[in-house]
Amino acid sequence: MIKYNKYIYKKNEIKDPKLRLLINHHAGGSSTTYFNFCNFFPENWDICFLDLPNRGIDFSEDFVRNRDELQNFVDKYLKNLNDVPLALFGHSLGGYISYEIAHQLSFQKENSLIWLGISATKPPNLIKKDVSLPEYLNSSEQLIKWMKDIGGTPDEFFNSSELLNLFLPVIKNDLTLFHNLNNNPIYFEKLKIPISIFSGMKDMKASPIEMSNWRNFTENEFSQNEYEGGHFYFQGKEKILVNSILNSLNKISISN
Repeated sequence: MIKYNKYIYKKNEIKDPKLRLLINHHAGGSSTTYFNFCNFFPENWDICFLDLPNRGIDFSEDFVRNRDELQNFVDKYLKNLNDVPLALFGHSLGGYISYEIAHQLSFQKENSLIWLGISATKPPNLIKKDVSLPEYLNSSEQLIKWMKDIGGTPDEFFNSSELLNLFLPVIKNDLTLFHNLNNNPIYFEKLKIPISIFSGMKDMKASPIEMSNWRNFTENEFSQNEYEGGHFYFQGKEKILVNSILNSLNKISISN
């Protein structure tokens, strides 16, 4: 992988890409979880991966914890991605981030955004505003229990005090951002681009029925894809998910 900028990775430098797809990671995760997706996309697509601050060895910037901080981050690091047809895909927290980016780009005069893909994320609650943090953010013990319930994290992580000390603050801050985006929404006009959603049929945090409400957030086409599995339904089955993303994007006319 090579760096597009401080927080965006890409597999290769591609001259005149047909499309750019920006993939946004889940809470507590990083872009590395999704690098394998590159193996299944067309070679003339520019596949990019966003890392929020304080992943890996870089702890040089403040965490992103709310909408204002996210918008400032997007303005600073994503402003040059809009020169070719652009698609956004995000899993869990990454779904909210992708949705927020989509609206931020919609206010720009030059906007090349053509599609939004959201995975394992319920739509934001536009009625109820709850500023109190959920119980699983009150202590490390409650957070660990929540992570075990949701699945997707290996036991080795929970058995390592070094890993817990390093990553629990990152996870807690990401989930704080997740909560703030979900429970303190501002009213946006409906998007004018297609939205596709992707969900695990056994996901207790974002069921297919709950996710179907994303259809109310676009004036354009809406499609829903369901898979066997829970919140991290795509683990070990990345090609199946990528094929669904390809099917959605291939229905859209992309000009060179």
